[in-house]
Amino acid sequence: MVEQELAAIELASVDELTMISNRRGFEALAQHALNVCQRRGLPATMLFFDLDGFKQVNDTFGHAKGDRALVSFTQALRQAFRKSDVIGRLGGDEFVALLINATVEQSEPSTQRLRAMIALRNGMAASRYDIRFSVGCVRYDGQRPDEVAALLAEADTAMYADKQSGKAA
Repeated sequence: MVEQELAAIELASVDELTMISNRRGFEALAQHALNVCQRRGLPATMLFFDLDGFKQVNDTFGHAKGDRALVSFTQALRQAFRKSDVIGRLGGDEFVALLINATVEQSEPSTQRLRAMIALRNGMAASRYDIRFSVGCVRYDGQRPDEVAALLAEADTAMYADKQSGKAA
C-alpha cells in the first residue's frame, strides 16, 4: 500500500512527456534546495527557458513533432546541466533549472552548453524547423528567505527581457 502511494506521488510530480519534474515536482524540489542554500549560505541561480516560436511548430508540423521537439530540448537540458541541478517543465514550452551553489556567472557554461547542443541538433535534424529559446536568469544569494514562486516570477521577467532583445538561441 505504501509503495503504491509513493508511486502515485511520484507520478503526480513528473511530466509524462519529458519525464522530468512537472511544476509541482519542481517547486517542491527547488524549495527544499533553496532551504538548504539558505541554511548553508550558498548561492543558487534560477534559469527560466521559453522555446521561441514553439506554437508555430505545433501549428505547422503537428503536435507529434512538437512533442518530439520538447523531448529533444529536455534531453539537451539534462545533458547540459549537472545531475545535482533541479530541472523541470512548468508546462507547455516553459522549462526551468535551479543551479545549486552556482552564481549567475557560474551558470553561463551550462547555458552555453545547452545552446551548443541545440544548435547541433538544429543542424542535424531532418525537420524543417529549429528549436530556439530565450532564457531569464536570477541570482539567489542564500541570505534572503525567498520562495520558489518569487524567483520564478523574477526569472520569467528576465526571460521576457531576453526574448525582447532578440538574442535567443
